[in-house]
Amino acid sequence: MTGKFTFSKQERLFYHKHIDLLFSGGNSFILHPLKVYYLKPDVTDDRTSRVLITVPRRKFKRAVDRNRLRRLIREAYRINKHRLQDMQLHLHIGFVYIGNTVKIPYSEVEGKIKACLDRLVKESGGGG
Repeated sequence: MTGKFTFSKQERLFYHKHIDLLFSGGNSFILHPLKVYYLKPDVTDDRTSRVLITVPRRKFKRAVDRNRLRRLIREAYRINKHRLQDMQLHLHIGFVYIGNTVKIPYSEVEGKIKACLDRLVKESGGGG
């Protein structure tokens, strides 16, 4: 079970080409306060899902607020990513925070991330 609850660089979506594909050709849904983009990548040698977490600067001017929201989303994903791994799904996922408040409790963020991951499993066909 070593490494199950980590969030390494291999799990981060950071190539501009992949990010552009995710936002232009991927599917999306909203589960307030998150908008989730997802795409099944063409490359099959990738053994993990890759995640991008973003909080818009336009809504949250202070970096400390954006960083806190990103940290909450990242932690909730890190703890619950096994929902995707158990189904052996390998997706590119983008979480965009679209809420209006910074004072959101972690329990609410975690509940939304769980619901998002369950919906991703359901919409992506379960396994494969």
